[in-house]
Amino acid sequence: MKRSLMVLPLAVLLPLTACSPKDTADSEPQFAAAESHTAAKETATSETPTPTSSKTEETPAPTTKTVTATVEPEQPAPGTPQAQSMGSCSVDALQQVNTSMSNMSVIDCDGSWAYVGQRNTDWVTWAYWDGQKWKGEPHIGTTSSGMQGPCYDVEGMKARGLSDTMAVHAQACD
Repeated sequence: MKRSLMVLPLAVLLPLTACSPKDTADSEPQFAAAESHTAAKETATSETPTPTSSKTEETPAPTTKTVTATVEPEQPAPGTPQAQSMGSCSVDALQQVNTSMSNMSVIDCDGSWAYVGQRNTDWVTWAYWDGQKWKGEPHIGTTSSGMQGPCYDVEGMKARGLSDTMAVHAQACD
């Protein structure tokens, strides 16, 4: 009977020993090896010696000054119309260029120059924005080749800001 009592305590202790966390880590060696390799790497990289100085130096804090300047924009005199950098390209806005042109169509417009015409006709004209309103560009002659129509000083218009893209529409004089 003594023998069976002695076996019982061993049987109770063995399952507890097998389930301990230490044994669980050993049962999966591939993970344990990877974790220990990573830990060794981290230890190697994080253990860099830092130089220490026995002498303490005090650096004075830098002083900075912030200066804020307020500039008031110039206000135009009362009653003076303000100039806009670009004009509206709507038909209503461009109608002031030629009030007798009905059924107007905007062919090309970039806010500085506009090429407009009357629908279903060959009547076309150029306008430029002067900062306050659209003004008609005066033609300097009539073309003599092809369909006769107004011709313009295209180089002079380009010098005043007409883009090359829009200049292809402008009829230069012969």
